[in-house]
Amino acid sequence: MFLDASDFLSGIAYIAVDSAIEREIDYSLTFSGTSGDGDVTIDGNNYPISFSVDIPTSIDNFITANAATILSNHNIIATRDGNDLVLRMDFDQVGLVGYTQNTPDLSATFNITENYYTLRPPCGCFSIFDRDVETSFSVDFTNLTFGKRQTYEAECTYLKPVYKGCDPIPFEKGYFSYWESVEKYPCNAELYDSSNLVIAESDLSTIDLADKTDFESYYTSGTLNGNYILTSEANFMDKGIRHYKFPDSRVSPFMAIQSQAPQAFQDSVIYPIGFTIDNSVINAFLDIAVNNNLISIEERAKINKYEIYRADRRTEKSIIAKGLLFDIKEYGK
Repeated sequence: MFLDASDFLSGIAYIAVDSAIEREIDYSLTFSGTSGDGDVTIDGNNYPISFSVDIPTSIDNFITANAATILSNHNIIATRDGNDLVLRMDFDQVGLVGYTQNTPDLSATFNITENYYTLRPPCGCFSIFDRDVETSFSVDFTNLTFGKRQTYEAECTYLKPVYKGCDPIPFEKGYFSYWESVEKYPCNAELYDSSNLVIAESDLSTIDLADKTDFESYYTSGTLNGNYILTSEANFMDKGIRHYKFPDSRVSPFMAIQSQAPQAFQDSVIYPIGFTIDNSVINAFLDIAVNNNLISIEERAKINKYEIYRADRRTEKSIIAKGLLFDIKEYGK
């Protein structure tokens, strides 16, 4: 049966054969010399070669005399290529071929000059099938615009104050101002002169940094060996008594400013004004009093609370002295 390319839709046929691949070579003997003779040895059999006229003629005479026998005995084909005797044989036969030089004039060298790979006769069945033609194309593009979507993820930490239920929180803060009376503090050093106290920096380690900074700014000029150098500002003897006061409503309004017209008595937002006392400051200075022998440790241990009183203003209701301290309450903390 004969098959033609037209028998396959793709026009190309492939044959799969159950056969091994055999390697054959051209084993070349390159002769040189002008006389003499030798023997070409193949698997123990000697085939003589003699110099006659020239090398090509000598090889041709060898082929005429021995080629048929060599093919019959060893399945090797002998041909000539210039000054070379070419033996086409199986690669496995290389070790069976040699040359014996009988006279010193006619010599030969061996080289593998060509390789051939052929299929041996099939060992079983073979099949024929077709496959689509494989093609490739080269396409060039210009002025293309591409879009890209990039997704980023980031983690951020936010800190926010947590208030206890509906407890009021400060709207604004500030420091008390004061006016000085013509009356003086008594000249009692134990009560009103603190400039000679020994106060170490470590004594104020438990109070708020802002309060510590204020103390250092108001009453000290530096430190020496870890102790504060107190100034004359810490001595209140024979100085005008200070009366601290709340800010004017123009500075810190206690009620929201909004128009009441045209209706009267509209709702307004009230801003209560108050003050705070830091217990850590009081405890720190009570400890300083113990360290300076103003009170004993036993007396210090008995101090566990304090009270705030409002003075009687019935005879001192001037504009300057009038205060805003109302509704004094007692707290259990």
